[in-house]
Amino acid sequence: MKEITLKLLKLHTAQQQVLSEAKRFNVLRIGRRWGKTELAKDLSINTMLDGCSVGYWCPTYKDLNEVWLELKYVLNDIIQSKNEQLKQITLITGGKIDFWSMEEPNSGRGRKYKRAIVDEAEKALKFQEAWGQTIRPTLADYEGDCWILSTPKGKKTYFTELAEENPRKYDNWMSWTLSTYTNPYISKKEIDMMRAQMDDFEFRQEILAESLDRAALAFAFTFNDNHIGSCTWDANLETLLSFDFNKEPVTCIVAQKPEFNKLNVVDEIYVKQADIDELCDRIKAKYPNALFIITGDQTGEQSTAIKKGMTYYRKIKENLKLTDGQIKLPGKNPLHRISRIEVNSLLNKSFIIFDEKSCERTIWDMKNVEYDPEKLKIIKDNRSKEEQRADFLDCFRYMCHTFMRDELKILGIS
Repeated sequence: MKEITLKLLKLHTAQQQVLSEAKRFNVLRIGRRWGKTELAKDLSINTMLDGCSVGYWCPTYKDLNEVWLELKYVLNDIIQSKNEQLKQITLITGGKIDFWSMEEPNSGRGRKYKRAIVDEAEKALKFQEAWGQTIRPTLADYEGDCWILSTPKGKKTYFTELAEENPRKYDNWMSWTLSTYTNPYISKKEIDMMRAQMDDFEFRQEILAESLDRAALAFAFTFNDNHIGSCTWDANLETLLSFDFNKEPVTCIVAQKPEFNKLNVVDEIYVKQADIDELCDRIKAKYPNALFIITGDQTGEQSTAIKKGMTYYRKIKENLKLTDGQIKLPGKNPLHRISRIEVNSLLNKSFIIFDEKSCERTIWDMKNVEYDPEKLKIIKDNRSKEEQRADFLDCFRYMCHTFMRDELKILGIS
């Protein structure tokens, strides 16, 4: 039998990472020029070479033409048959691919596939209908997988819901947010030039792949994956605590400064009820003999915070056996607009790491808490919405305001 060699582009590191971490249902929020089409082609070709079938959905027939032409060219030597009108290719391996437009949500109804690929889902006006009525059922027979790829186009879209909510609900869903910076074939200098010349909203959406709402922006807009890593508590360093007080929960983050301009956020601790004694017990159990320096929500110093004559900080002082010098409270809480400047400046210019395993809720807040650019405030209208609680973000902004003062002065912010 004649041996046939196909010439495929080598996937870059971020594309390979996605393949290695994939689950059955995969959602990619990706920046422009990331290499979406190359990944989609690789996924399609490998499935077809295995003799299996692929369904490929695009917003319109015009959108699918580029991939159709490229696959015909790459696979030319092993194509058994192709139908230009139906947009179908069958290989000598028995594998095949059907292309569909989501202009009609029922396109592909009744078919069965080992792999479904949805390209530029955010551009498809009827993506939600197409997914529920057609695409998902086509995977039932073969228990096939699915890849949904797009640059985001808003905060409250069905694509964003699949990317953010389904991986939390279901073990067989996975999502990634990957900016154009992760494509090594696009120069960082060029992307930085785009940052300087593009509208901030458009750059963050189109290049950083952030799901944004113009009426509600991310509070920590300079927070990114470089701020997430591994850091451990050092018993030889001061242990910095920052508190936020609510009826539920009462929260605290734990950090250390190993050197100037560096902050390691090593832990988050909370109790569901406003039980400051329990919170302090947890802190002492996890960090015995630590030298604590504390800050936090200034309202915890109000004499009626717990009961008349007793404040949260007086209770914390007693429980943790602190001196007055170990308590560093602001005269009043920093305004949200001031905190936003402080936090994002420090995230951009300082070395700040959040421990990936111990600070999950804090990291979530950093990525998702919303800010109203007109009212200049964190949006806290509805505590039933997780992105409007900001409990751990509040702890972090208080920590920056108190313990990163010298760094802020050097940055011209004080």
